Amino acid sequence: MITVVLLAMAAPRLNHIPDVHRFLGAHLGWLYLGSMSAFLVFALLLGFSSFGKRKLGPDDSEPEFSRLTWFAMVLSAGTSVQFVYSAVADPLMQAAAPPFGRTGPQEVTLNAMSITLFHWSLHPWAVFAVVALCLAYASHRRGLPLKLSSAFYPALGERVHGRPGAVIDAIAILSTLLIVAATLVMSTPAITAGLHHLWHVPPGLTTQLGIILIVSCVATIAAASGLRQAMRRLSELNLAIVAGLLLFVLLAGQTLYLIANFADNLWAYLSYLPSNANELGLGANNTESRWLQRWTVPYWAWWIAWAPAVGLFIAKISKGRTIRDVVVFVLIVPALVSSAWFATLGSAAFFEQTQGQGMMNFAASGNREAAIFELFDSLPWSQLGIVLAIMCMLLCAITSTAAASVAMAEPLRPGRAGRACGAGTAGIIACATLCAGTATALWSAALAMAAPLCVLLLVMCVCLLRAVRTEERS
Repeated sequence: MITVVLLAMAAPRLNHIPDVHRFLGAHLGWLYLGSMSAFLVFALLLGFSSFGKRKLGPDDSEPEFSRLTWFAMVLSAGTSVQFVYSAVADPLMQAAAPPFGRTGPQEVTLNAMSITLFHWSLHPWAVFAVVALCLAYASHRRGLPLKLSSAFYPALGERVHGRPGAVIDAIAILSTLLIVAATLVMSTPAITAGLHHLWHVPPGLTTQLGIILIVSCVATIAAASGLRQAMRRLSELNLAIVAGLLLFVLLAGQTLYLIANFADNLWAYLSYLPSNANELGLGANNTESRWLQRWTVPYWAWWIAWAPAVGLFIAKISKGRTIRDVVVFVLIVPALVSSAWFATLGSAAFFEQTQGQGMMNFAASGNREAAIFELFDSLPWSQLGIVLAIMCMLLCAITSTAAASVAMAEPLRPGRAGRACGAGTAGIIACATLCAGTATALWSAALAMAAPLCVLLLVMCVCLLRAVRTEERS
């Protein structure tokens, strides 16, 4: 399979894959949009129902990790480099070209923040939580192997150990491999921009290949070292740097303004959530539909394609937790952290825009990755902020790649060598893609995998509900 993928990286016909992705987005966008809201509602209802107290494992099982370490590993698995720089770029770009109504300076910024949080807060963590619940319940509670097909046992029975199960696991592994490789490729411009901004490192192909090589090697070592060693320490360090960078922006920027705006932005997000879900969903008009094809549909496809890897990793570290624990600490708390992150950095960017920094024009020109460094240039101790941002990006890339590598190994070979293989393979594919100049095709291929996965995840929800109800009656 690896040889076929590598050959495909250099094939000219691969350039037709973006057309396939656009076709799927145009004709199956409704599936992504409806499903993501369904995952959110399902997770919340399940977590706060009578089933919420049920343990993911035997009734006397205890968690392997402390709550803080567990949350650090959850957050590190589900965040990527885009999480860092999009906190500045996305609000500015949404304000520069809003999809609909709500005019006036205050309304424009609140609308931009509500849409940004719509893409980055509750919905993405909901799909991760759903997959984690399905897999953790099947594996830790029912004693099945930790792989995606096990979640289908209530529907397929023993056939999950045969060809149907193998097909499901193959889709999950291929999706994970493609999305990790594509994310590595798409992450290098932001890290390169930071290195160039700070130390004038040339932003060429050699630098990008070097970044992928470093990230892949460290992720391979971390995955091979096991959860209690490098993965745990890197996740805790990542959480500390995220908190440190957030604190830096609060203290170096307009502290009272940012705190006040966080409350306004969070309220705008929650109050606009029903209308955004409709206007940016199945109720969209023609203008909004064109905007959806550029923004929401790719985001939803990205989260769905990531979900098997992130969900399986979270399931692996969640034995002994309850269903409600997962909903709270994999959905609600990470959504609050994401909201605080995006609202703080986005509000700081808007404030600098009002001071004549011209950041909105800069971000709207297409240089998304570099907008965050422009923000830090306008703050005191700017070099410290830029260094922290680069470190945060590198750690997000490493921890998410290592977590995905652990997830890919579980259905095939869960030992040390198997865990190391996934990150190394994704790095090789990413480097081959960069050299061949087919990064857009790889990204489109990864997002196209969201279509079959979305259907599988919906069926998994039904299977989980059937499993918890069956156990209650027995």
